[in-house]
Amino acid sequence: MTGSAESLEHASADAAAVLRTDSRKVYILPTRFGVLFGGALLLMLLVSVNYNNGLGHLFTFLLAGIAVVAMHYTQRNLVGIRLVATPGRPVFAGDTARASVSASDELRRERRAVWLRAAGGEHAFDVPRDGQARIELPFETTRRGLVPLPDIGLVTIWPMGLFCAWTRALRGAPRQLVYPRPAPPGSLPDADGGGEGGVPGGRRPGQGDFDALRDHQRGDPLSRVHWRASARGAGLKTKVFDGEGRSERVLRWRDTGGDTETRVSILCRWVLDADAAQLAYALELPDGVVATGSGNRHRDLCLERLALFGSGS
Repeated sequence: MTGSAESLEHASADAAAVLRTDSRKVYILPTRFGVLFGGALLLMLLVSVNYNNGLGHLFTFLLAGIAVVAMHYTQRNLVGIRLVATPGRPVFAGDTARASVSASDELRRERRAVWLRAAGGEHAFDVPRDGQARIELPFETTRRGLVPLPDIGLVTIWPMGLFCAWTRALRGAPRQLVYPRPAPPGSLPDADGGGEGGVPGGRRPGQGDFDALRDHQRGDPLSRVHWRASARGAGLKTKVFDGEGRSERVLRWRDTGGDTETRVSILCRWVLDADAAQLAYALELPDGVVATGSGNRHRDLCLERLALFGSGS
């Protein structure tokens, strides 16, 4: 029997992985229906020989020839497929990540009823001639860091279901970035990095004259709500005073407590809360410091540092 070989090449580190199948290691075996079909052919052959029935011989060998052709087409359905697996957007530990897999044809042949098998599930697709198919591959995450994608295999029983051909495609490459699981909502450390007993305390109200209004956020004291603006249908608004919201926060490892994962989880929550409050903040870890900044890119950089903390990546 023949089978498909895989040639694995990394386009860039953990960015994508490419597989091109050839005809050397596509494994193929009869299906249960194929075994029954073969048994029926053997029985037909014995009966034909026993009764010297020429028509029985003709019909038996005709069906056997059809089975051999079907075996060839089943194996041929997998050869020459190019797979590209790309990690999805980073997610938090415990959430479902969604990688993207594209399958294209390199031999100008249409591929039908191919199954991509990964993460305990199967995803059917067809590949048009000179075209490609895109498959979304969901899988669960349980830990932070760079997590390998699930092993991906290709399977087909097309065209007659007599034979099953398969190949192991991508194994453990590339890797998905998974952020730490955030701690339950709490309060940010004060602008000076202090807290109550080493545990982060609440935000101190800014001092000075009234400056502006902003949307109400979780943790804002009710005494700061501008009730008149809310009564006019503008939604909950919080009063901002001179200097408030522009003070820099330093999110320090030493201001947290517990084991490593607990501390990383707390810092992850602080990063998310500081970003939601549109604050400028820095992140201090035992292995380095992320300078003060704000915005989506700064948030993603801090979350990535937390995801990779202690992993040596």
